Amino acid sequence: MTAAPEAIELPDTTDETFALLRELRTRHLRARAANLAFWLYFIGLLVFSYGGWLVADIVHSLRQPPPPVASTPELLRAAPASLCALGLILLLALVWDARWRGPVTVSRPTADWLLGTPVSRSRLLRPRYRVSAAKALAAGVAVGIVPVAMLLAAGLGGADLGHSLRLAAVT
Repeated sequence: MTAAPEAIELPDTTDETFALLRELRTRHLRARAANLAFWLYFIGLLVFSYGGWLVADIVHSLRQPPPPVASTPELLRAAPASLCALGLILLLALVWDARWRGPVTVSRPTADWLLGTPVSRSRLLRPRYRVSAAKALAAGVAVGIVPVAMLLAAGLGGADLGHSLRLAAVT
């Protein structure tokens, strides 16, 4: 091994690398789009046929509840706090899972390739981070709608629309 008197600079090959990646990726875009369309159709059909009727049935039963029992007032008082606690437990589970994985994941071959090349990692990983954040936001909105609908149907959402929207944002 010989030592150089000054630092060796590696050229930045980010643009050439992205051009090669675009060329390689265009071959598989149509198959991935068809696969995504199939899964979106399947999930939509599943939610509509099973989940939609289940949520509608729950909201209907909350609007016309069964005859009250002795513990009904306590359950109605505990419902908002217990739903928030359940949301916090879910958030803690997601944070625990993300502590080793992080918000952006790449496959093992991509990570091996990325670490050995002089490529701008931020230009490669920033779009993946944005997609990951958008997916997490969409999942949070989808999961948060059900408890909010249940609280509003039970009459626990507050008197005005602003209070209900704040409740939806918190949940």
